[in-house]
Amino acid sequence: MTNSDELIVTTKSTTIINTNASTANTNTKSILDDPNWKEKLKLPPKDNRPKTSDVTNTKGHNFEDYCLKRELLMGIYEKGWEKPSPIQEHSIPIALTGRDLLTIPCQPTVEEIANLYKQSKSNKQKPFETEHTNHFAESIITYFDTALSTMLLYAVERSQYKQLQESHGLGDKAQPSSVYGIVHLLRLMSQLGTILAYSPLEQTEVDFLLVHIDDFNRFLEKNIKSWINDDHYEKPLAVLTQ
Repeated sequence: MTNSDELIVTTKSTTIINTNASTANTNTKSILDDPNWKEKLKLPPKDNRPKTSDVTNTKGHNFEDYCLKRELLMGIYEKGWEKPSPIQEHSIPIALTGRDLLTIPCQPTVEEIANLYKQSKSNKQKPFETEHTNHFAESIITYFDTALSTMLLYAVERSQYKQLQESHGLGDKAQPSSVYGIVHLLRLMSQLGTILAYSPLEQTEVDFLLVHIDDFNRFLEKNIKSWINDDHYEKPLAVLTQ
């Protein structure tokens, strides 16, 4: 191939790329300006799995209620989110005020929450039931420590996580459950069914965990208001509103 041929091929390739990019931008702009934009989204299959109270016990808000940018709403719906969960209803308005990151270490931490759950059951259970509760609480901590960095962090939180690795020895001297708290724990609980579905655990162990999940979620729901408030957030957030 001569230099002239290479120039022709390169020019054609650039033209194709620019044309495709222009078409994509035009299509995006067209959807953004379309009043029926939601009907043109490429939505994933509907999630028909049973939902626990940490997902269903909402105030009935929609994502549009928060005046988010159309591009952001499109991304939310195309990821499969249909309505905000209780924790999203609580945290999105706080994030829009300009404080998007949780102050770390959290109070209480996931480890402390698990211990509080064990304590709440200690005077009401028989010895073998207490043993089961302790085992469940320890399992939650283990799952949290394993899942945090790969499944539970938003993109905006990853730089903070790296800072914690340096300042707190996270992953070496300290486990995530000893510094993160209720917000990230709720993210774990919302995904725990999927995690268990792909875990190598025996079915008896999976069944054991499932029996305790609803009770643990009720415990979290009962106490969440005392574990999270506006003062737990810090640092400015990139503009999300129109």
